[in-house]
Amino acid sequence: PLVLALAALAASWLASRRGRGMPAGVWAGLAAACDHRAALAGLVIVMTPRSDPRTHARRGIAQALLGAVASYGLVVVPVILLDVSAFLDRLRQTAAPGPGLGLFNLIAYRGAEGSAFALGLAAASPLLACGAAVTLSRLTAPPAAVASLASLAVVALAPTISPEVVGMPIVLGALAAGEADDTSGASS
Repeated sequence: PLVLALAALAASWLASRRGRGMPAGVWAGLAAACDHRAALAGLVIVMTPRSDPRTHARRGIAQALLGAVASYGLVVVPVILLDVSAFLDRLRQTAAPGPGLGLFNLIAYRGAEGSAFALGLAAASPLLACGAAVTLSRLTAPPAAVASLASLAVVALAPTISPEVVGMPIVLGALAAGEADDTSGASS
């Protein structure tokens, strides 16, 4: 499932680079529908200002967000309607900190994964990841680089996560390197 989300993020990045807000949003929404861990990276790609203000007008952001919500809804709402109570139960579930890649792995190494601090941090980690993404979106860097850093923050703050998720910041970082090469070649 991560490959589908990464492909959709790459398509969102390409559309965003070309100044096409609606397609960029549609691809970002599909990436989030395939894997919710891609949601912040998709939003950062869509909302990070470009160097050329004409390609990132407020109207383009609004279109991108509308496209993201619509495509996400078209994929997820039918699944929700299959069993609404099971979906709501799944939303209420919280994952206990366990094996992962970031901060919670260090907490587990110290044997404190069941502590009140770890459980509170696990509950607050989505908000912390959103805060990190908002803070990072203010950087004057290529959108793919900012999205890579935001997805890395999600990986570092996730209470439990599969090692395959490291592919997301790596692929986004590679896209950012390609974008930096394109801009340096154009300015020389």
